[in-house]
Amino acid sequence: MIPLLNRLKSNSLFKDSFWAVLGSFISKGMIFIGTLIIARMLYSETYGEYGAIIGLVTSISIFSTIGLVQTSTKFISEIGLNNPLILSQVARKILIVTFKISFVFSILMFCFSKYISLYILNSTSLIFALKIISFWVVFNALTIVQIGILAGVKAYKSMAKINVFVGVFGFLTMVSLTYFYGLNGALTSLLATQIINCLFNFRIIKEYFPDIHKKHTLDVVLRRDLIKFTFPIAMQDSLFSLVTWMLTIIFLKLSNYNELGLYSASLQWSAVILLIPGILRNVILSHLSENSKNESSFNKILKNTLLLNFVATLLPLIIIYISMPLLLKFYGQSFYGLESVLKISLFSTLFVSCTTVFSQVFLAKGKNWLIFRMYLFRSVFLFFCIFFLINKNILTGAMAFVTSILLANILFLTLMLYFYFVKNK
Repeated sequence: MIPLLNRLKSNSLFKDSFWAVLGSFISKGMIFIGTLIIARMLYSETYGEYGAIIGLVTSISIFSTIGLVQTSTKFISEIGLNNPLILSQVARKILIVTFKISFVFSILMFCFSKYISLYILNSTSLIFALKIISFWVVFNALTIVQIGILAGVKAYKSMAKINVFVGVFGFLTMVSLTYFYGLNGALTSLLATQIINCLFNFRIIKEYFPDIHKKHTLDVVLRRDLIKFTFPIAMQDSLFSLVTWMLTIIFLKLSNYNELGLYSASLQWSAVILLIPGILRNVILSHLSENSKNESSFNKILKNTLLLNFVATLLPLIIIYISMPLLLKFYGQSFYGLESVLKISLFSTLFVSCTTVFSQVFLAKGKNWLIFRMYLFRSVFLFFCIFFLINKNILTGAMAFVTSILLANILFLTLMLYFYFVKNK
């Protein structure tokens, strides 16, 4: 037992994974508990509105990063700490570009909040809520990119400390503000928590990149490589944002906010199951990128992370499935029908967990366009399934959506396995 512990302590992948999981587990766990409580406070219809708004701004925020998250992790981990000036300039350029793009989208969302509320979210009561959350786009986009940058220098222990504070702060403000101000209070809490997270991340970045404030022209070759690597990822993120938007719009056209509330609740539990695989995404990419030219080490990391992700997904899935009767009672009568939706959504996480690993594998190998093409095919298939199930009256509402997502995820993993193990050879 002791030799095993000593081996794990000396393993950099294990140490980075430990700190990444510890910090994010506490942070996301606290916020998730807060989300459960506000779901009961808001009831299914208002919680459906909450889910629609969060899905909308999250897709805008991800689009604003234009693929720079993975780019920052890969390039910074490959450059290494031996070139501090180059590291600082890469980080500086990525943060500036992200801020400019996200700021533009934030202003557009603020100005067109009435149009978005009326014609996209089919509601006359969400205009002020959209104005509140529009500023969240900037801080969330910056935070996502900051995490990518810090993952490149493996600052997981520092991020863990911040995540604990952010999680506690987010939980307390979310519950208290929702209790007093309802939906607008919940969104204000998200904005405040994101600002705090972003500011603390900046403090860590300044420690690792002391020259980040200095303006310096990037090497032409490095700039070209950055753009070449980022562009297909930006296309993928754009596609993801578009798909998220369209899913929300289609859902509201074909169903209602009650069904969207069920769908949003099921996604919350899926996010819990996928918490560790999601946290480890940047860890996996940084280590795979470092060993991309060493086939033996690369394959070893791949096997270890696949096993880790699968176990980390299966265990919470089983626990949540067993606890389902208790969870359903907690939500109350307004969430009637959640059980069937939740079961399918939970099963889908097994396939998402595996595709998360292979996505990082293809990124580390520089096969970004291949990922984009597979994701495009998955998206087309997803929409086909939704319309087929609903038009043929096979399934409706949340059930049609989670079933379609499950089938699309199975297809996505099949494609990844084919291209890596069959086509690659």
